[in-house]
This record gives sequence, structure tokens and C-alpha cells, in this order.
Amino acid sequence: MDIHQEIIRTSLRRVIEDTSFVIVLGCLSFCVGLTINALRPSGLPLVYLSKEVRLQKIVDDLKQNVEEARGNLPDIAQSLSFDQFRARVLEKRWLILDARPEAFYRLGHVPGALSLPREDFKKGYLKIQNQKATAFADNTIVYCSDNACDDSLRVRSALVQLGWRHVFVFRGGWDEWSRAGMPSEAVK
Repeated sequence: MDIHQEIIRTSLRRVIEDTSFVIVLGCLSFCVGLTINALRPSGLPLVYLSKEVRLQKIVDDLKQNVEEARGNLPDIAQSLSFDQFRARVLEKRWLILDARPEAFYRLGHVPGALSLPREDFKKGYLKIQNQKATAFADNTIVYCSDNACDDSLRVRSALVQLGWRHVFVFRGGWDEWSRAGMPSEAVK
């Protein structure tokens, strides 16, 4: 065996050893990274989900939550009193969302409110997105029928999951608003 062959063989062995070390180190780093990501409460998803897929997932979660916890939803939202709600409606700088079914919205709603029914959240959400209403995402109030209605809380929860901040709930809803003789709008 001549010296050139020995040098080539030694160099080739070093390249193989170094490459093997890099591959093992890379695999180990990847596994540690996956483990840390899985253990973190705010870990990153391993598969990218488009905004439409995330929205559909939220809609599906809403439907499941309604079935599981009907009427037992804790008041986790920042609730507004009637006077606070009325003042914000009059300011006209807040996005007011009606979480009742579309048919009730058409019969009468708070002036300037947009329909975002819990039962058809995806369709309503896409509609308000098209109306550029999401520019008010940091100044939003959701209401539904009355204090016993939890649709406003569910819609609020879905909006928060979509990244909206400062979403308030008026628990008195349409019932308290209309009983107070406040102005209303209807869709003709």
C-alpha cells in the first residue's frame, strides 16, 4: 500500500466520522427541540395551519363547547354595565357585535351593531372581515339576548382565540337595551 492510498483512506475515514458526528448531533438537537416545544404550554404547531383552517377549528370548538357546557360558562369576560355599554355605543368608536341568530338581528339591534351569530360564526366573521370591521378589534363589545344567554361569551372567546384584544361583553344584551327604550335599527 502506498502512502497516497493511506492518506486518502485516512481522510475518507475522518470525513465519514465527522459527517456521522454532525448527523447524530443534528438528530439529538432536533429531538431536544421537539421535546421542549411539546412541554411548553405555548409551543409552536408542527404543521402550519392557514387562517381559514384555524377559523374552522375555532368554529368546531364553539359547537363542541355549546354541547358540553350549555349554561355553565363562567363569566370570564370583562363585562360592561348598561351605562358603560350605552356610553360606548354613543361614542361610535367601538365595534358592537350582536351574537344572536341573524333573524333576531334583522328584527332589531343596537344602532351600528354588526351581526356575528354564534351559530354561524364563520360566515359572520368572514362578513365583518370584508367590511373592514376588524380595524376595531381592540375596541369591541359583544352582546346577545339577555343575561342568561352565553352566546356573547362564546363569540368573545372565539375572537380572543383569533387574536382580538380588549373584547368586552354586555351581559344585559338586547333585552336590557330595548327595555330601557334605547334606539334600535332593523334590517328591511
